[in-house]
Amino acid sequence: MTRYRIRVSRDTPVSGAFEWAALDGKGAVLESGSATLDHTTLRGPCEVVIAADLVLLEKLAVPAAQQRRVAASLRFLAEDVALADPERLHVAAESAPAKDSLGVCIIDRQWLKALLAKLEQCGLVARSAFPECLLPPLAPGGWSVVWNGAESFARIGKVEGFALDHAGPGEVPMALRLAVQKAAPERIELRAAPGVPPPDARRWAAVLGVPVEPGAPWRWAESQARPGLELLQREFAPRGAEDGWRRRLQRPALLAGALLVVVSCGIAADWWAKARERRQLVAQMHAIYRETFG
Repeated sequence: MTRYRIRVSRDTPVSGAFEWAALDGKGAVLESGSATLDHTTLRGPCEVVIAADLVLLEKLAVPAAQQRRVAASLRFLAEDVALADPERLHVAAESAPAKDSLGVCIIDRQWLKALLAKLEQCGLVARSAFPECLLPPLAPGGWSVVWNGAESFARIGKVEGFALDHAGPGEVPMALRLAVQKAAPERIELRAAPGVPPPDARRWAAVLGVPVEPGAPWRWAESQARPGLELLQREFAPRGAEDGWRRRLQRPALLAGALLVVVSCGIAADWWAKARERRQLVAQMHAIYRETFG
């Protein structure tokens, strides 16, 4: 069954520009291209890949016993990290958090709302959304850096990654330098997007002090693995998820309704029996009174 995956950037809600790919049931790319939402023939459900510079990935210290209870207040927990009004934030949590830590993805709430509305207007319904920087696979102890000009990024953990600042020719992005100094990975795999000249891996290795190995070209549509962090949660959950939730509750609701009917009938029968017994007792009392006093 064919499904669509689209990649959006910061100006997509305004300009409508996006990249797309049609995937078969095994995730192989059948077709791909670029278009605008106002002039596209794509229709139906789709997966949304969001450019790295639009999201902030962080780990929050949350005790395991509290992780399920803090879902509604995540944006307030992330306020210190994002430095923004919590009402402007949408914060999604990873589906399988580690003990005493919770990976979260922070994104501008109004931007996401405008994007989903624009997609729906054009006949595309987002069923899933995740950051592009969580798509490259990770080797044990290693990082993955994708070089894509102004939209370059690094993935450094299961739910950890960040956008890279723009660096001049031959220079290493400052964000990557600081991250390497802090975490010291064993190696870095450097992948360039098609049509983008790759950086000098040997120079990067000399500057960063860790091995930097050229990797396969980066094609966002070909990634098979799905991140464990879904952006469409709570208020942005797709309608299909709500329908599935309702379907799961349908049988328990029917059983509860049937039980209520049975209990109501039992109460009514008991009330009728007691009322009948009361009438019989009153009739007997009247009969005894007439026999005694006339």
